[in-house]
Amino acid sequence: MNYIENLKQYSLPNKNQIEDFIEFLFNHHSWYKHLNLIKGNLFVIYIEDNIQYGNLNYVWENEIENLKIPKYYKSKWSFNLFPYCHYEFEEAFSLHKEHINDCTTNKKDLIKWAKLITERDYLWNNLSKEERNIIVKYDDNDLKNHKSNQVHHYLKIEDEIYKIQEILRDKEKEKVRKVIDRIIQDINNYE
Repeated sequence: MNYIENLKQYSLPNKNQIEDFIEFLFNHHSWYKHLNLIKGNLFVIYIEDNIQYGNLNYVWENEIENLKIPKYYKSKWSFNLFPYCHYEFEEAFSLHKEHINDCTTNKKDLIKWAKLITERDYLWNNLSKEERNIIVKYDDNDLKNHKSNQVHHYLKIEDEIYKIQEILRDKEKEKVRKVIDRIIQDINNYE
């Protein structure tokens, strides 16, 4: 039996399962700390018999060699994923900080993001205890009554950081969606 023909026995993922899979991938443990910021790392998405995420699964880097699917599909269903796709990338920023200027993919956004992180952290270290408490609690009513420009500036920077992270993450999500679309097309178009 042909590989794709064999996959036809499994149900294909629906839109919700695809989005759940992407969230799973982008939240999964701490692999993002090991990804290359400059060129990303190779991932392969494939179908296997499991009930989660519409039978979608993935492997990356060294695990790809052991994946028991034809090389053609390993290549066709592969893509480079960058560490900033992960929701906890900021926690690993120190691991990647020295390479930000070497990036060729999304360099402008990454450099702006890194500068904002540095500025926000500097600002945090210079806030009073009261100002920090207001930020930690982050209640709009407290902010209206609080006159500190530093608090407002800090929150503005943090908002910009999150916006850039979402832009970067959305680009990575779109790559994953395109690979999943290819998988589904390959299975549906097989005769």
